[in-house]
Amino acid sequence: MKKIFKIIKLKDGDKRLCEVGIDLRLGDIETTIPVTNSFNSYKDLKREIEDIKRDLDSIGKEAQEYLSLESGETIVITEDMTPEQIWSVLSDIKEEDRFIKEFNLLPYDKRKDIADYVFTHCNVFSGRASLFSARYNSDNALME
Repeated sequence: MKKIFKIIKLKDGDKRLCEVGIDLRLGDIETTIPVTNSFNSYKDLKREIEDIKRDLDSIGKEAQEYLSLESGETIVITEDMTPEQIWSVLSDIKEEDRFIKEFNLLPYDKRKDIADYVFTHCNVFSGRASLFSARYNSDNALME
């Protein structure tokens, strides 16, 4: 992959400034477009670069979730798995609707065993266990 980010070096009188830019090509025209403010401090520029990295990581996670749903990736849960193992697989599902759907597809006895595991071993105030405890219906062992 061609590097698209570039440092743009500027001068304002005697002061040196830097910006992060993206190289763009439209036909025969090439230009660098700044994507940050101008900085005369490496510390400030580094902070801006870290923000860009976080944005790119966020985009990567969003793409991963989207593509895993679109590609029809299946969740692998076998009959010999313990409730803890099944919960580990389920709690890795990022999409809330898919998480609920996959849980509800399990046999009744497995759902009951997982509920028992979650309520006795997990912190029901955070993460997927929080969602589970809020949506679980003990009458039918389904998440609603």
